[in-house]
Amino acid sequence: SGAICLLTAGMIVVVAVTAVRETSDCASVGSRAIELVDKITKHVAAALRSARVAKGLTQEDLADRLGMATESISHIERAVTAPSLKTIAAAADVLDVTLLDLFNGYDKQPAKPARRAQHEARLRRFAIDLDDRRLALVVALALAVQDSD
Repeated sequence: SGAICLLTAGMIVVVAVTAVRETSDCASVGSRAIELVDKITKHVAAALRSARVAKGLTQEDLADRLGMATESISHIERAVTAPSLKTIAAAADVLDVTLLDLFNGYDKQPAKPARRAQHEARLRRFAIDLDDRRLALVVALALAVQDSD
């Protein structure tokens, strides 16, 4: 609960500071802050959906684990409803992602497409089961593929 309060306060400060920095007059700060909150809400919604799909869960599965209605999950993922930070933290826990994973990059680019997030999650799960030698081979292969571009 303390961490959620701290995160909430931190988000408020980030939104306020960003809004002040990006606007030249005080009258525009409020509307810019609202735009930022909307952008963050959409980013987190997409990130939650990607994480849910990567985990192989349906909206109903996630709703059951969070004690929510499936319709609520649908509204959150479509950014119709802004979830509380408590809900975001609970969803992150169920989806095995961090709050940083969900919020990171809201100011840069859209959340990863669900298919990419699914591949990355599979790769992480696969890597956990490899011994050191095989993991080093997979990394070398990935680097070779990256260098071929």
